[in-house]
Amino acid sequence: MPKGISTADELFIDRFKESVQQLLPFSLKIHKNFKQFSMLIYEQTNEYVSESTLRRIFQFENSITPTLNTLDIICRTVGFKNWNDFVEKACLIAEEEQYEILSNLRYYGYNSHDDFYAIYKQFIGSKYLYDVVFALMQSALKKADIFILERFFDLEEIFDSKLPEQRSMSHLYLMRNVGLELRAYPELMRKLITVYAAHPIAQENYIERFVDEEHLNGYWGDLLEEFHKHKTNLEAQLFYHCMMCQRDFQDGDFDSEHLSFLLHFEEKEPVYVIPKIRRLALLVIHYSKTNQPEKLEETLQQIPGNLRPELENCNTFCVMKFCQLVYMQHDAYPMKRYLAYYEQASTKNYHHIFAKRNLNVLKIYQAFVAASDGDIAQAQSMLDSYNPLYIIPTHHTVNETHFRSVQRYITREAEKQNTGTH
Repeated sequence: MPKGISTADELFIDRFKESVQQLLPFSLKIHKNFKQFSMLIYEQTNEYVSESTLRRIFQFENSITPTLNTLDIICRTVGFKNWNDFVEKACLIAEEEQYEILSNLRYYGYNSHDDFYAIYKQFIGSKYLYDVVFALMQSALKKADIFILERFFDLEEIFDSKLPEQRSMSHLYLMRNVGLELRAYPELMRKLITVYAAHPIAQENYIERFVDEEHLNGYWGDLLEEFHKHKTNLEAQLFYHCMMCQRDFQDGDFDSEHLSFLLHFEEKEPVYVIPKIRRLALLVIHYSKTNQPEKLEETLQQIPGNLRPELENCNTFCVMKFCQLVYMQHDAYPMKRYLAYYEQASTKNYHHIFAKRNLNVLKIYQAFVAASDGDIAQAQSMLDSYNPLYIIPTHHTVNETHFRSVQRYITREAEKQNTGTH
């Protein structure tokens, strides 16, 4: 790499060549004008750049990048202070152009498959890449463009296995937003089930990440059934059977055919903690329903072994998810046990937005526990501090339903205390 030039600078070389030729009073397509260009540079800057150097830069297609000193001299010739001044202004222009395209794309979409990929490639490396991909997907859904939708998870620059840390949050929000859009097109989604369920990248980035618990009786349940045909390692099996058992329990079928897998599960290979916590919550429901207090206690004693204090997002999600699932029983005791192990989750200072979000939802269940203990003031205070915007979008209906349910419970318990009844 030439002296003084960074990898980022190289991205602007083509734009630099175009800008210089537009600002010169003569065309560089004419061979003899390079002598005139060299003379102009000397007149403007009192610096010398040879004709041959200028021809290598502007006339030939090659991978040679000019030195920073040469770029500075040429920039001063055509009205910029130096190369950095050009890059700053080029960035501003490029950003304005990209924002213009993004704004129009949101309203009008793409015209053809070639247009889709041309727009996508134009934004690779741009800070608007994820916004553009989401807008392109929205357009594809509106058009019912199966060709593009089937190939979404083949966009290599988005689904790079070596995703840099600074892009990870953008990636997570992209997948969440795409998932929310897909759920709005259930009939179209059904046409994509066989493709996504068999695609390893879709399995990891969409099926296992965007868990649409509110549509287990719809397209999401069908997607999981198809997913189970293709990914059969132990963790995937536990994930599948937990979600299907949850669906059955929510439908009032407490003799779910998937319960057997959960009852006889053995961790013969490493399994991530979240599906294991789902399993414990579902077993708590089962043992409560079937009046097996010894088994219930045995299950609750497994909670400490699944805590992951070093993973604040995972840890906060697990306690929230456990309480959310066992609330199906309207029994505060299992929640109290988990919260006791968790060491006052609501008072710990968490910094990550996902952890804050999980703890915000947890307030609903902490309020229920407090009310069950007779502390109505604490319960109402906890519920009043709940922020309806700090939620997991796929749980929105569940959150709202449970919030209203707990509020009614607090109100009833307060009335009992006021009237002295039990």
